[in-house]
Amino acid sequence: PCSSQRDSPIRGPRLSINQNFEIPLTQDAAEDAGWLMGNCIPKMGIHYSYNLSPAGTHSFELDTMVPAMPMYNPANGRVAAVLYLWPAAQNNGITGPWEGPFSNGLFCANWCKDSGCSFGDATISSMHWLYGDYAHVSCKANATCVFGQ
Repeated sequence: PCSSQRDSPIRGPRLSINQNFEIPLTQDAAEDAGWLMGNCIPKMGIHYSYNLSPAGTHSFELDTMVPAMPMYNPANGRVAAVLYLWPAAQNNGITGPWEGPFSNGLFCANWCKDSGCSFGDATISSMHWLYGDYAHVSCKANATCVFGQ
């Protein structure tokens, strides 16, 4: 049953989905938790993804992929941005917040070329939230693969 009682919000240095699924704040924590490293894209960072079924596997199934992908600054390993994905085309208007829709090949550019990424004929839209001065996020240090290389 519904209740008018509200949970007290948890505030502080954290990123979470529905206050119960934590998004790692550092690249080391993401790797320790089984997130899959993807491409480094300049001014965004190193992309990471996570599959829920089973946890930590990397099947590229949109139905089980966490819809928030943190991106870490290679220089310091801290979260620099988050990509939110939606497995459908979003109505963007003229200057809306959604990017895309993207085809399989273009959206797979978020992962390394040898990752096995494939979403079949899915159409995907995304939105990026950038934190801090994104102009200084470079892929020169600590990146396994870099977009376009």
